[in-house]
Amino acid sequence: MNPTALQTNINAKDYSETMQAVAEAYLRRHWAEHLDEGQLFDRACKYLVTANEVPVFMAQRLVYLAMSNITPPSVTVGVDWANHGDKTVAVLIDSRDGIHRFIPRRVLPAQFLARHTPH
Repeated sequence: MNPTALQTNINAKDYSETMQAVAEAYLRRHWAEHLDEGQLFDRACKYLVTANEVPVFMAQRLVYLAMSNITPPSVTVGVDWANHGDKTVAVLIDSRDGIHRFIPRRVLPAQFLARHTPH
């Protein structure tokens, strides 16, 4: 028995929705491991292609849609005013990994820096 066009469309839609859900679950499990969403995107695509045999073009689209549905985990950024920084650089602390990152003050909003000005 040959499937009708309608059955084929329904099966394709179910497949896409299922694989998008797989991508979303993968993203949720691994989001905290990445500071760069590009790396996470690439890994999720690779996972769909290798573990689920999704074609590359479709994997990229499904991961993109899945990422659009997820609100990234909250990230807290602190400022280490006591130990680092000067008139040109502020030191931000990323809550995901605790790493101190030196950021030029010129790229930060003025109201962000208004609370403290080093001597």
